[in-house]
Amino acid sequence: MSNRHTKRVTLEDVAREAAVSVATASMALNSRPGINAETRRRVEEAAARLAYAGVRRAPGRRIGVWMPSQGAADQYQAMLLRGVSLASAEAGYQTVYITTTTGRYREPIPVPDPRDLDIEGIIVPSGPSLGHLARLASFPSLTVLVDAHNLFPHCPSVDHDDEGGAYVATKHLADLGHTVIGYVGGSLAHNTLTWRGFRRALAEAGRVIHPGLAFDGSWSTQRGYRAAARMLEARVRPTAIFCAADVLAFGVIHTLQEHGLRVPEDVAVVSMDDVELAAHFSPPLTTVHVPIQEMGATAVRMLVGLLDGTWQGSTHLVMSDSLVVRRSCGAATSDTSAISATTPAAVGVAHEP
Repeated sequence: MSNRHTKRVTLEDVAREAAVSVATASMALNSRPGINAETRRRVEEAAARLAYAGVRRAPGRRIGVWMPSQGAADQYQAMLLRGVSLASAEAGYQTVYITTTTGRYREPIPVPDPRDLDIEGIIVPSGPSLGHLARLASFPSLTVLVDAHNLFPHCPSVDHDDEGGAYVATKHLADLGHTVIGYVGGSLAHNTLTWRGFRRALAEAGRVIHPGLAFDGSWSTQRGYRAAARMLEARVRPTAIFCAADVLAFGVIHTLQEHGLRVPEDVAVVSMDDVELAAHFSPPLTTVHVPIQEMGATAVRMLVGLLDGTWQGSTHLVMSDSLVVRRSCGAATSDTSAISATTPAAVGVAHEP
């Protein structure tokens, strides 16, 4: 009988067999110090019984990256994948891109077992569906989640401060004197966190959320376009709009300009991500800089370190964001004092013309 579909034994399997943690099993098999002789013997015997192939790096080792269907067409994903690819190459690994596309009726698509994919481990951005994330997060010894915001606390992850970023961006608009501020959000845990930061900034500034000025949904230019169109039909029009992603802001600005409104003179716009197009858009976009590429690279370093037992840091990292002030918010770019004084310590501020 063929063994072609036999699942590959993982470090997690060895750890379970030896009744030790994954980190201990890795250190024992890689002859790291700090493991007593009895534990090392137990782990090695478990590995032998299971015919474990080992985790030591070798030429041709591969790291998988789970991609949403839009893949690198999305600037955020493209920047993230660049960080993954560069860090993988530096560590001596090849990068393998893994994706599915939704069917005609958006039926669930089976997610393969990472142990069947001839990869050492997998990096999973938050773009896939919640079901896909849950499936891949069920292999914590093989998986590092990126930008999933602790949806699966048992799985290693690299995130950024969505709530803090939304707070500082919205507070910036309130500090500029705006009293009617709209909200365009996305989906999954991101929207919960950005919405929380948005509301906190408004509450501290004594502002209210007006009916018909808050929308969420998909991460797309079209969604931002439609949300802004509906805001312009509201009884009270916004003088400023916060968007949870640059891709939403691009659609918002398009709608405003189609309706003859000037950005920022008539409506100010502030966003999050700082993708490459943000600085070159018309007008250049004020946005919270998210270290997208570095998040991808850090996820690879964490995964490789966990695989070979060398990772010494936390398995749940939150990277800092920073507000980049450009023309779309209408702020005088030379005036940094008021903003810097009220910015949370984890979130900095920078100004560009």
